[in-house]
Amino acid sequence: MDVVGERCPYVFGRSVGCGGSGTSAPATASGVFHGIRASVAHAFGSSDLEGRTVLVQGVGSVGRSLALQLGQAGARLLVTDVDRGRADAAAEALGAEVVAPEDALGTACDVFSPNATGGILTPETIPELRCRIVAGAANNQLADPEDAELFGPLGILYAPDYVINAGGIIHLASLELLDEDEAKRDERLLGIGDTLTEVFEAAESAGISTGAAAERIVEHRLAADRLTEPAPTPSIGTMRDLASMECVPCRGGVPPLEHEEAEAYLADLGGGWRVVEDHHLEKEYRFKDFREALDFTNLVGELAEKVGHHPDISLAWGRVTVTIWTHKIDGLNEADFVFAAKADRALQEAQAASG
Repeated sequence: MDVVGERCPYVFGRSVGCGGSGTSAPATASGVFHGIRASVAHAFGSSDLEGRTVLVQGVGSVGRSLALQLGQAGARLLVTDVDRGRADAAAEALGAEVVAPEDALGTACDVFSPNATGGILTPETIPELRCRIVAGAANNQLADPEDAELFGPLGILYAPDYVINAGGIIHLASLELLDEDEAKRDERLLGIGDTLTEVFEAAESAGISTGAAAERIVEHRLAADRLTEPAPTPSIGTMRDLASMECVPCRGGVPPLEHEEAEAYLADLGGGWRVVEDHHLEKEYRFKDFREALDFTNLVGELAEKVGHHPDISLAWGRVTVTIWTHKIDGLNEADFVFAAKADRALQEAQAASG
């Protein structure tokens, strides 16, 4: 970043000697540490890490700093890295046990903490996990956002990656953009644990995945910012539970929802749905094979017949795209969002029932 900064003034993360705040890795690790404590508190009733087994996957600049903090808090450390020399060095320095990379996912532990490459948590690998919590700094941990739905039926608490690994950007924005001191930065890092607790509680309250709960919170904040007269971000308690509402198909005679109204419903809906051109709702669901995609297509068809509201459904191998709007008014109505929420819940219930 020092070199980039020689040509472009809009650069964060330069070394202290070149006017920046230095590496953000320690702050990222601290944020993940606070997130792990919040996750442990939610899963086990106490944030105490004494005797808890944590497997740190990847002991680079973030992972090793995180492992140090975990060890100081009394956790039993397991470490793994594709670079065996780096894993051995970390284990010797921290009093940890080395786990072979190919055995990491299936190793029993309280917390599995991915801190290396992304995309490791897939419909194929998630069932291999033998942990109670997944919480780490790696970016894009899930192969697809919808894979967050797979943890709940397995009894695993997933800390959404972009929530728990926010410490790096907090470090840069706090010290370089907002001109705050390290004490204020550290206060913000501590807040990552509070944010995760909000996500976990929202997920439990609404009966959705932690990934979907995090998306709802983000969408509420963005929707509030889009309003001409900004309103306070709605609390989790004020969110409409659309899936529990009655789906009453519109018979015409009313105008379609305005942009702001649709955005407010979308914030309540979450779950990867999007409003397209203020006209219709759309979501692509992913499945491991054609059979699962076909079963879901039939599930949505049965739901449509039951409530009398019929979406467009496109079936492909491992994918189902659902498109919803109210034909009578050629636009969106509350019933469209209610149906979308019911489709999501039907899938969650089917997955939970199948184990």
